[in-house]
Amino acid sequence: MARRLAEDYGVRGDIHDHDYIYWYAYDALPDTDKAGAVYAYLEGGRTHAEVLRDLLEQHRPARPDFSLLDFASGYGRVSRHLAKMFPEAGISACDIHPDAVAFLNDLGIPAHLSTAQPEAFSLPDRYDVIFALSFFTHLPKATWGPWLYRLSTHLAPGGLLVFSAHGAMIWPKMDRPPLDEDSFSFVSSSEQKDISGDEYGNCATMIDFVSKVIREYSLHLEGFRSPGIDLHDIYVIRAVGEDLMVPSLHNLRRLQPRRRDGVLSAIRTWLSGP
Repeated sequence: MARRLAEDYGVRGDIHDHDYIYWYAYDALPDTDKAGAVYAYLEGGRTHAEVLRDLLEQHRPARPDFSLLDFASGYGRVSRHLAKMFPEAGISACDIHPDAVAFLNDLGIPAHLSTAQPEAFSLPDRYDVIFALSFFTHLPKATWGPWLYRLSTHLAPGGLLVFSAHGAMIWPKMDRPPLDEDSFSFVSSSEQKDISGDEYGNCATMIDFVSKVIREYSLHLEGFRSPGIDLHDIYVIRAVGEDLMVPSLHNLRRLQPRRRDGVLSAIRTWLSGP
C-alpha cells in the first residue's frame, strides 16, 4: 500500500520497520484506520518539504544547484520528498541511527552518521542549506546552543540553517511546562524510545531564549515564522559577514504581515541585548 500511495507523490514508498515517526502515527489512529498511518506519513513528509520550498523562495540559497543536508532526518520521511522537489540540488541526509543511514543510502539519498554530542560532530562537506526539522524541539539546555553553533559551522558562505522550535504557539498544547529564567523548559521523555531522555526529550524554547543563543554565537537571524510548520516556530540563520546583522527594512515591508511581525519581534529582542 505504501508503494502505491508513494507513486502519487513520485517518491519511494519504503518505510523502515524501526521508523518511530510512522509507528507514532500508527498508534495514534483507531484500529479501523491503521492504513491511514501510511497516508499520514507520506503526506506529512510532503507537507514539510513544501514548507521548506516556500521558505527558500523567500530566503534564496547562494546558488541554484545548492547542496542541502536534511539533518536528524530519521528514515527519510522528508528527505525523499526533498530529492523529488529539488532535482537540481544535491540532497543528502544525516541521522544518529546507523540503520537509518543505511536505509537512506538504499533509497538513493547519500547519508551520514551523526553523533550524540555536538563537539564530536563533523562532516567533510559544507552545505548551502541545512534543514533541521524537529531536532531543536528535543534537546536539553546544555547541548541546545552548542548544536546550533556546530551546525552553523557546516554552512557554506551564504548558507542557510533552517530549524524548527517549540515556541509560544505550541507551548499551550504542551500543557504549559514551567519555563526557567531564560524562557526554556525541558522534559526528559519523547516518542524516540531508543535514545536517553536526558539527551533527547522535549523542550520549549521561547524567542527570548533562541535570540539569546543566536547572539551568543554571533549568528545572523535572517527570518522567523510563528507558526512556521504546524504550530512550530521556524528560524532561518544565514552565514554572513559581521557587517550584516538584521534583514533590511525594504525586505521586511515585502513580507506578509504575520511573517513581518514575527521578524520584527525577533529584531526587537535582538536589539534589546542580553
